[in-house]
Amino acid sequence: MNAWTKKLCTMLLPTVLSLSVVAAVDCPTRLIKAERLPSLSVARMNHATVVLPGGELLVAGGHSSGFVPTATAECFYDGEWHTIPMNYTHDHGLAMQLRSGEIILAGGHEQPLGIGQTFTLETYNPKTRQFIGYGCLDRKRCFATGLEMDSGKVFISGNRYHPDGIELYDGSRQCLRIKDVSKPRSLPYILRTARDNAIIFSSYDYHAEPFDTIVIDRLKGEPFTEPLFRTWRPFANHVMTHHAGCFVGNEAKGRYVYLIAASDSTGRVAIIKAEGERFSLLPTDRPVPMQSQWGAIHWQPNLVADSTAGCAYMIGADSLGRSRLYVLSIDYRQAPATLTLCYTEPQDSITEALPVVTEGGNLLLAGGNIESNNNYDPTARVLLLRTGSESEYASADSNLWLLILGLLLLVTILIGTLLWLRRKARREPLGELPMEESAPGSASPGTKADEELMQRICQLMEEQQLYRNSELRMADVAAALGTNSLYISRSINSLRGCTFTQFINSYRMTHAQQLLRQHPDMKISVVWPESGFASEASFFRAFKAATGMTPKEWMTRID
Repeated sequence: MNAWTKKLCTMLLPTVLSLSVVAAVDCPTRLIKAERLPSLSVARMNHATVVLPGGELLVAGGHSSGFVPTATAECFYDGEWHTIPMNYTHDHGLAMQLRSGEIILAGGHEQPLGIGQTFTLETYNPKTRQFIGYGCLDRKRCFATGLEMDSGKVFISGNRYHPDGIELYDGSRQCLRIKDVSKPRSLPYILRTARDNAIIFSSYDYHAEPFDTIVIDRLKGEPFTEPLFRTWRPFANHVMTHHAGCFVGNEAKGRYVYLIAASDSTGRVAIIKAEGERFSLLPTDRPVPMQSQWGAIHWQPNLVADSTAGCAYMIGADSLGRSRLYVLSIDYRQAPATLTLCYTEPQDSITEALPVVTEGGNLLLAGGNIESNNNYDPTARVLLLRTGSESEYASADSNLWLLILGLLLLVTILIGTLLWLRRKARREPLGELPMEESAPGSASPGTKADEELMQRICQLMEEQQLYRNSELRMADVAAALGTNSLYISRSINSLRGCTFTQFINSYRMTHAQQLLRQHPDMKISVVWPESGFASEASFFRAFKAATGMTPKEWMTRID
């Protein structure tokens, strides 16, 4: 078999596999791409993964290798992960994103090996990218979940090996006890049933033992039982979660609908629809597939929803640690809901982690464990499952078609360059196209166009002081100058020999030094945000890198 035959087989193999899956599974199927993104700085599991406004990703807390809790978080932007210190550890704690965009993290194990609980509560501000040690839970907890109401108040419940109850976080420093629960639970579902009420339930008690009878508590009102739960038991949440259930309703219209994965005594899986206090099996056009051509599918417990696409998703695998991933796509807008079984090509390993839906409609898995019940060797792997946008979170990995397109682009550039050299040799003026219309890569570093753009960038910084915006992005500068990020990056790299971030930080550093000279009594806590730094830590790092000294040492020298 020659090289071209091998390439042709590589191109046709996904189609052949897709047809064979259709023949083996009574469900529409679709091959999706599993793309590796840059790995986390710290391998972790039992952590929180949150998609922030603007598409940034936040991974916080959990424990790292050796089953040791970590007081760090990581934020993904500008194509890489940036480590952020936290005030406390939150291994199997509560993580919630509020409507304000703020994140609250609370509770978790007190010691390594998953021992104990804590009272700790802190908040994360996505604008400043900082954690603030904010307050204290009413009782120490781990394996807790929460729910935000219209009022902005957050109700918290759930625990492990410690008394449970319901408490309230309303933005004050101390959470308030609301009421006891009928049965203590771990990682319960907390679902809204009205603007001022909710229900709380779980399949497992706070000793991780299954309930004989699932009792549902009301935030307001008496407990009750649900006959459907005698046959279909909701899957147990067992990873750190920032949501309770999979919301598919409409809060503005007061319609509170959730989807929950459940199983019966035979191992079959179905989807429960919870609307208010009414529970029923979601009508689907076919049963949830439990088998693929390659064997049994093991479905993970957490459903997530993409309200824009009108789909809910559930992750599965051939078996934990090897083979391929599955995504069950549930189009809940249809009646009955339509199911599609998506699958990936075989993976070198499969991690179990809470999936989140990105702004592009893709599913992201960050960290987690590879072997079942192995808390000692988490992974730092980050995987993007392409259920939506193909352009989100560009990666170094590329398929054959991208390679071909890249080669065609390279050939086009080479031909254009040869024609330009030929005209130049004949002294035929080529005529310079406007910068926005020229082909990327067609100009050599340090061209006149780059120099002119660099002057415009510097003028923009000096006159409008855009660098004082801690959230400034390359795209913002490009938009202000009517060009694109590629030309901004090329000009800065070729003429200043640094990255965009380093270039902007140089302006911030100059501004900070001017403040320190002109106002020697100004506090550092005022200097760094006034200069555009996102945090005090980033300010100190940049100052040390630029001067070799701390701000205090530098002030002593200039005096």
